[in-house]
Amino acid sequence: MWGARIDETLSLSGREFISYSLSRDNVEKSRYDFQSFREEFLLAVSLAYFEFMKACKALEIADSNVERLSKYREAARTRLKAGEITKTTVLRAEGELSGALSDQIKARNAYESTRVFLARLVGIERDFQIREVPVTEREAAGLEALKDRALKRRPDVKSAETEVRIAEKQIGVSRGAYWPSVNVAGVYTSTEQSPETASYNRESAYGAVTLNFPIFEGGLRRAEVRESESKHRQAEFQYRDFLKSVSVEVENTWLDLLAQKGIYKSAQDQLAYAEDNIRAVAKQFEFGLASSLDVIDANNLLISAQKLMADATYNYQYFILRLQRVTGTPLMDYVSGAADEPTNP
Repeated sequence: MWGARIDETLSLSGREFISYSLSRDNVEKSRYDFQSFREEFLLAVSLAYFEFMKACKALEIADSNVERLSKYREAARTRLKAGEITKTTVLRAEGELSGALSDQIKARNAYESTRVFLARLVGIERDFQIREVPVTEREAAGLEALKDRALKRRPDVKSAETEVRIAEKQIGVSRGAYWPSVNVAGVYTSTEQSPETASYNRESAYGAVTLNFPIFEGGLRRAEVRESESKHRQAEFQYRDFLKSVSVEVENTWLDLLAQKGIYKSAQDQLAYAEDNIRAVAKQFEFGLASSLDVIDANNLLISAQKLMADATYNYQYFILRLQRVTGTPLMDYVSGAADEPTNP
């Protein structure tokens, strides 16, 4: 004798179909979460890249400073032999050069540190080569347009929207427990008998439909519904609060970018003045028209201007990318030139 039985239970409220829809929403939310994580990772890589470029520039500045002060020391020694200056000028030049060598060691250490960090973050070998991308200025979109774009395109905003939708559907699942359920069963049996009798039935099949009503459950279902409603209200509150946070983040990033643009332009002017000044003072020192203090001041001004220019350049580039991130533009599309609309000031 052998047989087979098939059972299927369905709720009249359609809980099973709502649960299936919830599963699809969870998959969609996971996809948005992954996109958001990927964009954050790319922004972190961009920050590490710009920090490495700052370290490269700092090392170049330190090397140039050592070379410049070495020439200044030799010039001071030559003038000392000629009796044009006192020994204190040479000693001051020696002290400045020693400080420059110390700064060079620090700059090289920072360079190696940022290089190792960038390689580890990206997952490449340390002996990589970097191609520097020059700063490019583009037209700006309005602040309100940027906020609207962020609310429509950011994957984390879409994830929060999906979270609210999931919480709302969960209420329907909890309320569906009040409804009765239908159980459909089908049974088939086959019997082999020897010898056969008059009442022998070789095969039999029958079906059954059962309707189950929840009579008493001790308030469990009502508590589950209230819990689902509470989670839905919480999800809505978090969603509205998150939208406000996104708007504030976009505005702050936009303002930071405007500030970095102004700093970048000022740094360009300051660097040009400092370079002209160091050249003029160096010539004056050769002919005895400038003191050693003038040379040191001009050199320190040049170093400050070079560092400011390097920081301003890469901070400006970083905030350009950060604005794309907070407004929902995929960074890979933007850096590859596939973004539809430029949004940089």
